[in-house]
Amino acid sequence: MLAGGTATDDPEGAEVLAEVQEAVGTDPDVYILLLPPTANLEINALQRAATIVYQKSTREGFGLTVAEALWKGKPVIGGETGGITVQLIPGVTGFTVNSPEGAAFYTRRLLNELELMAVLGRQAKNTRGTGFSSRGIFKSIWGCSFTYSREFGMANRA
Repeated sequence: MLAGGTATDDPEGAEVLAEVQEAVGTDPDVYILLLPPTANLEINALQRAATIVYQKSTREGFGLTVAEALWKGKPVIGGETGGITVQLIPGVTGFTVNSPEGAAFYTRRLLNELELMAVLGRQAKNTRGTGFSSRGIFKSIWGCSFTYSREFGMANRA
């Protein structure tokens, strides 16, 4: 299943959708689900039911889809761009790729190595909040602040 929707910050989205629809044609094994922006419940259900979650972007901001999938304990195969690379730990919570062939390679690997897929899912769930929870953000800011202060000889100043 290919599920997604249109986004105002994705001017090529309609063109890519048309290309995908043409490539899929009438293949009965591929289903394209075009969702409205308000389809939060449907997206949640699809992510929870998924075996592997893909976010094969070529450009990306934070990549909320990746954070949601990791939170749900799903291994992720994502494009090597933007926030995806910050969130995914290759070989630990999923894999980053630069091509459809790379995505296919890791898909085959995970489907053939079910224990690896289970381990990646567990690790995804266990590491999901490390950097993006309020606690993780606070620790990052505090660490940067402390490093900055030490570097400039201000470690003991309030």
